[in-house]
Amino acid sequence: MVEMTMEDAQLLVEERDELGKMLKSKLFKKYIGDKYFKEEAARLANAATNPEMMDDIDQREIFSMLKGIGHLQNFFLEIKRKGDNAERSIEEYKEEQRQEELRRIEEETKANKVFEFDKITGEPIEVKDDE
Repeated sequence: MVEMTMEDAQLLVEERDELGKMLKSKLFKKYIGDKYFKEEAARLANAATNPEMMDDIDQREIFSMLKGIGHLQNFFLEIKRKGDNAERSIEEYKEEQRQEELRRIEEETKANKVFEFDKITGEPIEVKDDE
């Protein structure tokens, strides 16, 4: 398992979110989504079956270009996958921290300490006895 810092995880989530915004862009959809991923892929697939393009060099070029389309799609999917995993890791870390804080509060409560919760942050605040 690969360890990462909170900053690294947040960066992966940001990259995923930015990619999502880019993928929704009209220009991206037009030129990459439609023209490249669909039209160019179809053109290359047709060229691959064209008898005039049966030369080994032509075939290698065509399949190389088709692989390039697939690689770009996989690159985008990998950014999304890493961002999703990082977001889950962040949430798991935050939940672990909350659980540790609850255990700490429970232990301190057993020692007759009293806590209130901050109205804004929800963080526990020890109430000092004015004796």
